[in-house]
Amino acid sequence: MGSPEAFTPATLESDVDVDTFRDGYPGFVLRYEDADHRESLEEWLETTETASIHRDLSGVNMLAVSMSWSDAGRSTTFGIDRYSGGLTDLDYLEYAAPDAFLDRPDVLEPADLAAQGDVDHDLGLFDRLSLTTALGTDPTPDDDGLAFDEDAPEATLREARRLVRADDDFLAGVDTSSVTVAVIDTGADDRALFEDADGTNRFHPESTDFTGGEDETVDANGPRAVADGDGHGSWVAAAIASNHDDPAYQGFAPDAEILVAKSLADDGSGSVADIVAGVELAVDAGADVACLSLGSPQWSEPLADALADAWDAGVFPAVAVGNDRYATTFVAHPSSVDEAVGVNATNVPESGDRDDTQIAYFGNVGPAPGTQDLSEGASEGARPQLAAPGMNVTADPFGTLSGTSMAAPMVTGAAAVLAGVGHDNETILERLTKYAYPVPNFGTTEAEHGLLDVQAALEGTDYEDDQEAVRDDDAKARDAFNEALAATRGRTIAGFLG
Repeated sequence: MGSPEAFTPATLESDVDVDTFRDGYPGFVLRYEDADHRESLEEWLETTETASIHRDLSGVNMLAVSMSWSDAGRSTTFGIDRYSGGLTDLDYLEYAAPDAFLDRPDVLEPADLAAQGDVDHDLGLFDRLSLTTALGTDPTPDDDGLAFDEDAPEATLREARRLVRADDDFLAGVDTSSVTVAVIDTGADDRALFEDADGTNRFHPESTDFTGGEDETVDANGPRAVADGDGHGSWVAAAIASNHDDPAYQGFAPDAEILVAKSLADDGSGSVADIVAGVELAVDAGADVACLSLGSPQWSEPLADALADAWDAGVFPAVAVGNDRYATTFVAHPSSVDEAVGVNATNVPESGDRDDTQIAYFGNVGPAPGTQDLSEGASEGARPQLAAPGMNVTADPFGTLSGTSMAAPMVTGAAAVLAGVGHDNETILERLTKYAYPVPNFGTTEAEHGLLDVQAALEGTDYEDDQEAVRDDDAKARDAFNEALAATRGRTIAGFLG
């Protein structure tokens, strides 16, 4: 097989972010071919002076390790990096990828939302010249049709659910007690809203804190083992599965079991290895659906592989696409993975009319060029598949927040409803995308299939037109801009690297 494909100057530069270092040495996630090669790898690691194993990810044939650059096989002479020996000699490795850190997207409180005109695309001169040629007009996009501060009244979870046709009466007829939902995030608080009627906590006993070094579980240490010092994961879990005393703040699946994988620390960041461990836990514990409200502008092969394995095992993963439309622009990793369902955010319009719904101004878009994220084309064409409420939504007692992090659990909750009636992950994906509601304000680069529609997905109600057909002129103009920008960025970076 030769040298590990990810062990290249493009991904392992000496100025890798300091967060990717462990014990003073760079961290790697190594993927090997099979159990026999795992034994050979461990034996080789023992021969080095600096290598140590930080996490065993045997379920996906991976080890997270740290070691010096010289042990890894990189040397620098007169400022020139050379790669030989070390990991490059291990032909049974599929790759050696950086154990980098990912973050939950920065969520926005009501006062943080921008008004129209307060944000602008970060376009360089080359972008503007290329876009002018491609579009035949001024490349500054018209933001009419997007939701800004003035378009986002505060809404309860009930109002958000109503917008996607999952109101109280409808959900009362669905039993999700057999469903296990994995929340891979900053943990979750063990408040009463995560208890059964008899007071039994609904956290899965294998819920685990992967951030503290001890991998404490709820089974051994009680619900506080996965306590959330940030609040992000608690909000996400509540949107999916809260059984709050006030129905206005109940989630989609208030009787589902919650598998908490605390893969992000209380500062909102987590290593690739810890996030992969959370995905692996979802598979091992038999989760039906998973929510990952986290991301990075840089591709991670280990996380992509873990999600592919999870999909093959029957897990449906909903992933936030990111909140950087005016900066990085394109969907964040891992929402860009083929096996992930990328979710964009919308407002909850005051009218309650779905046709008045707008895409949040901050939500990342597609089509990803596949070049600016070091994915070597693997993410090319990726875009948000669905949109769901994610602006100024209140999940009591965890606050009123905005972000694609708030939208992803809406789709996760909808998937839990479908799992509750026996649908597998492939059928859930088919139904959620096929029966999404087409909204005139949405571009297909912003939400390929439209607005989440839980009742239509459950009942199989088809709409006459698809999302592309119903777009208004503003949505078409934004799509044209996003597609031209993707082509421009793709050509620019490919030319630079080539």
